[in-house]
Amino acid sequence: MSWVQAAEYKALIGGILYRNVPQPVVCDGKPLISLARNTESGHLAVSIEVVQQDRSAIASVVNNTVTLHNTADYLILRGLNRTAVVHAKSGRNLV
Repeated sequence: MSWVQAAEYKALIGGILYRNVPQPVVCDGKPLISLARNTESGHLAVSIEVVQQDRSAIASVVNNTVTLHNTADYLILRGLNRTAVVHAKSGRNLV
């Protein structure tokens, strides 16, 4: 599948509706979230790195595909149209 940066979209991110914003969430000048559109299906996808306070990787999401990096403390729960990264001890959802 081929993905390109999403130019036209509407996405609810953290309770805020974004429309056609090239970089919806930026910290210290670096985009934290990127949105891409599949050129074949037209589906919108998100990419993000999920890190701990010490910046060590918990999980990465690339074009809606979740990869868990910290399997000792976190797990992935998958549903029909959803995926969650969950802290194993507390049950707290991260993504």
